[in-house]
Amino acid sequence: MTRLHLSLLALLSICNDAELYHYHRYMLSEYKPQHSHALQSDYKPMPRPIYSDEEYLTAPEDVELNVEDGKTTIVQQLMVRIFANDKYICMGMLVDADVVISTYACIQSAQSAKFTIQTIKNKVFKLRETVTRLSNSPLVVELHLAQPPIDSMFRPQLCPNKLNAGVQVLLSIYRHNSVLSELANVVPLKDCRALLNDTFNQYTDGQLICIKNERKSAACQKNYGAPLIYKNNLCGINLLGHRCLRDGKLDLYAFVLNETAYTQKALSSVHSLNIEDVIL
Repeated sequence: MTRLHLSLLALLSICNDAELYHYHRYMLSEYKPQHSHALQSDYKPMPRPIYSDEEYLTAPEDVELNVEDGKTTIVQQLMVRIFANDKYICMGMLVDADVVISTYACIQSAQSAKFTIQTIKNKVFKLRETVTRLSNSPLVVELHLAQPPIDSMFRPQLCPNKLNAGVQVLLSIYRHNSVLSELANVVPLKDCRALLNDTFNQYTDGQLICIKNERKSAACQKNYGAPLIYKNNLCGINLLGHRCLRDGKLDLYAFVLNETAYTQKALSSVHSLNIEDVIL
């Protein structure tokens, strides 16, 4: 019997069993049935998950910040990486031509080191030895640069009022040599306090912001000093990293307040109540 006859017989055999099986050809063997279609007649592919806005929130690629004279800039221009003896330790934000703010705990851990900052364009600037803790937010420090990397007109506007639970904010983090931003929601501070140690009990609710992560991820990203943006104003500085609390769903930020604007707004509110008329 010729090879052609054998091939035809094999083909006829395959066709007769086609209703029950489909066949795959192995490189070093004959055709073999893989599985019965009858066994898989009820098979249905799993649909891809659909994330609602509450579960997966996307942010604009370029997050804008209000600066001097009613202008704006993108947050990447003001975000910096801080190095101690040439080793990366945390993030920071330029809040003036020669001033960077970051988390006190990060800087305290390397106080005897020589600090430098690196901008998003990889330009390196030296820091002076002066480190000043903010009076209204002792968890945040000011670092002074020997040479200003930006013009003073790019000074970001700080929060004019405190943030209430439920408002939506923007979180910007530095990852893989680029800045990524995502939307998140402010939640009651008690949610974060339940996961914190006694170190933070001395700080009032007005000095801290608790954020719920909408993007589900188990990865802890140590972006200490990264900014929180609300209505294009700089309102917070990351204290413990991104998704680094025990359950991975909450972040803690130090509140950064524009004291002058906040006081003026408070006085304006009091004036609008016409308290003098009530007393008289």
